[in-house]
Amino acid sequence: MKNKFVFSAVILLSLLLTSSAFSQKLTVGLLNGINFTQPQGYFASGKWEVKNGPVAGLFLNYQITKILSVQSEFNYTVINYTHKNYSSDQYMYYPLYENTIYIAPYYYYHSTEEWEFGFYRIPLYLKISTPTKLKLELAMGGYYSFRDHYDLPDYPVYIGFSDTWPYTNTEEPPKHDAGFFYSVGLAYPVTENFNIYMNGRYFSGKKTYIPSVSATNGSAELTFGFGYSGLLKSKKSASNPEHSSDSASHSLTVTPKLGIAVTSNAGSDNNNMYSNATGFSTGLSFMYRLSKHFSLQSELLYERKGYEIKGESNSFFKYTPGSNYTIDNRVNLDYVTLPLLLNVRFGQKLQVYFNTGIYAAMQMNARCTGTAYSSYSNGITYQEYKTTVYDDIDGYMKSSDWGWAIGCGIQYPVLQKYKLDFEFRYNKGFTNIYTNHYNQTPVENEDTEIKNKSYTFSLGFQIPIN
Repeated sequence: MKNKFVFSAVILLSLLLTSSAFSQKLTVGLLNGINFTQPQGYFASGKWEVKNGPVAGLFLNYQITKILSVQSEFNYTVINYTHKNYSSDQYMYYPLYENTIYIAPYYYYHSTEEWEFGFYRIPLYLKISTPTKLKLELAMGGYYSFRDHYDLPDYPVYIGFSDTWPYTNTEEPPKHDAGFFYSVGLAYPVTENFNIYMNGRYFSGKKTYIPSVSATNGSAELTFGFGYSGLLKSKKSASNPEHSSDSASHSLTVTPKLGIAVTSNAGSDNNNMYSNATGFSTGLSFMYRLSKHFSLQSELLYERKGYEIKGESNSFFKYTPGSNYTIDNRVNLDYVTLPLLLNVRFGQKLQVYFNTGIYAAMQMNARCTGTAYSSYSNGITYQEYKTTVYDDIDGYMKSSDWGWAIGCGIQYPVLQKYKLDFEFRYNKGFTNIYTNHYNQTPVENEDTEIKNKSYTFSLGFQIPIN
């Protein structure tokens, strides 16, 4: 990992020294915001709550060309995790055998396990910005962090299949971490030298901070900031400020969109156990017009996929032959999705379009919720249990997915330069997202393949940004 960062730094320095295509500009600024954290690990039981923490720091941006810059930061953040186990004292015993008995559900313990880590972070990343007044900014790179304070539970969560279980909190977590960084945001010039920023960011660490589930740090962040670009600006560049280029009218557009999805498991051999679930899709769509009829379309979406599973199974989230449980559960799979599509359109005022291409998706959460019933009888007593299921199952699902997308839609102009966008899209995953990190021996006829499939209906509002 260290070698990768050294190599990236050398490349970035070379770009800075050799670029002469643009009157280079330095921007300094402040940022602050909030994070939404959840560890990324081999979870199989219990509830991990998304917690919040602060983010604050300084940034330094160096403009290389009109669209390319390199940026670094020095920031501080606090990461919090909370885990809740199932209670095991809600059983009810009956001296007589009865056919139907309602048992109160399991509840989580009131006492919870909590982790807290403070980090000083130094990200380094490349940023691509649109040559428009309201700039769309995409960034990707890496970061290195130094741990500050930490607070661990006395007895961290135990997963039976783990061989890295720390029995007490005496083990010191790593002092350093490194990982990857992604960002999408908007920048707007308030004056010639002052800009305001809003960014959605994601940090993914590599060091293990909760050994019992091999969990690394994961954090989605929403930040706001402002920057000053008047430092070291030459008189020539000051007297000839950069203006937004509008030579290609409406060549670049952004579309906030919101959709409802019908999702399912497309990989199962036991389709009678599974049924469709309702999900959602929300995010931004960016379109760059190549010609009158053709455009290149990319998006940044937050999508919820998944499926419902009902019947008898020895597993809560997939079909495993056996009758240990009678389940009625829902599996939620949350992704950040990046499609790349070719868009073809026809018409004048009312436009009809078709698009197709591929998508890549990063999993943010994987959860199984619902109810599970089990019973026991020895001929004298009868016991029935009802479990309220809320399991984080990241350990059984791959962290990424990719597949094919095809869609069609219509656009209708409103308020002169804006458009309403109605779209239907079909997504089919190519990847088997099920993975068993515990290397258990598969049971005959159990499901070992889960693939995502979804039909999405969305409404958008297209805005020209140049």
